[in-house]
Amino acid sequence: MTRLLVAALACLGALLPVESRGQDGRRTFVRVRWDSVGAVSDSADAPRLLNPQLVAAWNGDSAVVVDYGDWSIKAFDRRGRQLWKYGRRGAGPGEFGGIGSLSIGPSGLVWVADRGNARLYALSRDGVLRSAITLRQTPEEVLQLGDSVLIVWFPLDSALSALGLDGRRLIRRLSLPPAARAAHVIVRGSLKLTAVDREAVAIAFLYSSSLGRLSLTGRSMAATGIDSVPFPGPKQWFTAPRTGRIGPDPLAPRTVAALASDGHRLFALSAGLVADRQVSARGGDDASDVIDVYSARTLEYLGSWKLPITAQSMAWADGTLVLLSREPEPRLTFWRVRETAR
Repeated sequence: MTRLLVAALACLGALLPVESRGQDGRRTFVRVRWDSVGAVSDSADAPRLLNPQLVAAWNGDSAVVVDYGDWSIKAFDRRGRQLWKYGRRGAGPGEFGGIGSLSIGPSGLVWVADRGNARLYALSRDGVLRSAITLRQTPEEVLQLGDSVLIVWFPLDSALSALGLDGRRLIRRLSLPPAARAAHVIVRGSLKLTAVDREAVAIAFLYSSSLGRLSLTGRSMAATGIDSVPFPGPKQWFTAPRTGRIGPDPLAPRTVAALASDGHRLFALSAGLVADRQVSARGGDDASDVIDVYSARTLEYLGSWKLPITAQSMAWADGTLVLLSREPEPRLTFWRVRETAR
């Protein structure tokens, strides 16, 4: 079984700044050819995608989604067939209380962070449960990196943790940058992760343009994305007057809705709430039709793609981009992408 181990990740506080901007500090759009190679949609008689929120992909032929409509994990191929379904809402075995993260490891295992029940699930490619670990804290993000798994906790107390195979033995704690440690706990815990290769991970904070690359060999770097929103940004959290609950301000600028990589490039799906993004957001909250592309090695800004549709989430595998859209109706679309000119 894949070991739950994170080894020798560099301290986030040692990240080195790198410029990552267009020539005039604004987006430079690249001409892209979009070839549709598959789709998953619903019929009125047999809806399969109810309220999908997250997507991950094994290869260019199949993908898996988190569907909050029935609190399950569902797998589809690009011809529209549902391959399997796992889970439902609840607190018992095989039940989810609130899924915060979905990712697929190099071996094909599907990793699910159930923050509602403080569990970590691993499913096989055919939807069979491989492990279910009850944790002492709430897992927000989980990402397999080679034979290691990185877990982000919520609320994040300015450090990430690496656990042993049993989910209880703490191996190390990973510090956040000083600017993140000074931010509110809700803000600094709002981030996205993606594997760049077997030894490196990229990180993006949702309420700033901060990007980072962390390597298991000890190398690390940071950059400011094209949106240039300073971390942590103005008015990032609020207290609800009636309930007293603390959460992100709905008017605060969000920069990233999803993060993916093909090993050479880093793809950041721009979120829909940044006022000066120069993108259209026709598909609801955080919907976007722009992907910003960076070098996965240096985090240098390479240009932006205008998507053929709006999307709330995405995944990349084997040269295929999988887009998850919820408006006007839930659907998955599979695209082959080729840059033609700048």
